[in-house]
Amino acid sequence: MHDPHWLTEQFNESCREAVSYPVNLVYPEAYEQELYSYVQQLDTREHELFCIESKTAVEFLELDDEVEGFRNTTVYTYGELDDQLRLASQNPDPMSRYVFVNAPNARDRLKVDREMFARILTYHQVMPSYLDLVFAFGKQEHPKDFHFCGFRADSRLDNDAPKLELRERRRSGRELRMCYSLRSVESVESQRHWPWSIRQCAVYHAYDVETELATWIVIKANKVIRNRIKSIVDNRTPSVQNSFALEYPALPNRPWTLIT
Repeated sequence: MHDPHWLTEQFNESCREAVSYPVNLVYPEAYEQELYSYVQQLDTREHELFCIESKTAVEFLELDDEVEGFRNTTVYTYGELDDQLRLASQNPDPMSRYVFVNAPNARDRLKVDREMFARILTYHQVMPSYLDLVFAFGKQEHPKDFHFCGFRADSRLDNDAPKLELRERRRSGRELRMCYSLRSVESVESQRHWPWSIRQCAVYHAYDVETELATWIVIKANKVIRNRIKSIVDNRTPSVQNSFALEYPALPNRPWTLIT
């Protein structure tokens, strides 16, 4: 087991090198060649996938111990993002955090630039395989098809599993992590002859089994999923909002389908 001070230093260094995500992860759980392959794909698709810095807008929905109910915040700059993530203060992470990234439409660039996106994924040490689902988004003439769908999971509960323990941030390192894509048929008013379209959503979720810390990162062009989740948390009592039981009901209801 590594020294807690060493782990904190490794995490801070990882955050400083966020632009190189996912190579910079403390415990990437992937071969080096695979990590550099992701970097190459990000380099190739950067201008199709991400917007420019001045057009970024990432929404956070968070629950703290001492706050009754969820707080809703949108960040537009790197400074606002660092404050939202509590990067400099080293205060504990919120008990529940949703991060929503959307786009002007289903075939346009995400409303986040590459560096801001990398900072978010680095801070939460998101598994590199999440990028496989993210690459289905961005500027494109024709929608990417179902070969981008999938499910990935990673458990760090075994005693021998590498754990990024950051007690000052409320992270025990013993967590369940998963990412998956969801698809649904949605109505599209602009398409008169066939007013239906298959829309996608890419989700990352991590849950700390000791501290009950829960993190969600949701990528979807429109705000359908965001609105459903916010509607649920707004109608929950504070005592229930802090429980893991909230997380799975907060996932979209029918007609969304998990495709593996």
